[in-house]
Amino acid sequence: MRAIALGVLLIAVSSTLAAQDFDKGMQAARAGDFHAALGEWTPLAEHGDALAQYYVGLMHQNGQGVPKDEIAAVTWYERAAEQGLSDAQYSLAVMFDNGFGVGQDYQTAITWYERAAAQGDADAMYNLGKFYAKGLGVDKDPKRALAYWTEAANQGHKQARLKAAQLTRTLN
Repeated sequence: MRAIALGVLLIAVSSTLAAQDFDKGMQAARAGDFHAALGEWTPLAEHGDALAQYYVGLMHQNGQGVPKDEIAAVTWYERAAEQGLSDAQYSLAVMFDNGFGVGQDYQTAITWYERAAAQGDADAMYNLGKFYAKGLGVDKDPKRALAYWTEAANQGHKQARLKAAQLTRTLN
């Protein structure tokens, strides 16, 4: 019983310390000290913290605190995306959509956009609408494009609102 209680205590303490390290990284990033932020987030990311993995990927993509490295960004985004972090899923989709750090792959982009959209990501919905409207990697399907754009518009996405209105006029 004592071993179980000690194990629970150690998990709680390590979670608290990880949260403090993440917060230190966020404070450093907000102050423009990306090197310090990376120093806080990288150990967390290496130990599986999805949010830290996403931010380390973002820093690699933008060249903040490290030289710009889109391949490394994809690797970090993928780790976080596989854990279900919608921001990472969206960012990974963008990388495949545009061929940043990977070969352009609409099918893989669609898969990640769909996962992010399923969690309510309006930008992912908007981009899925573009894929279906143009027939990129999927059969052209204006009704499905409209459905994605309408859902994104309902969340306040202004571009989606415009695209949905335009498409509605052409479908009627």
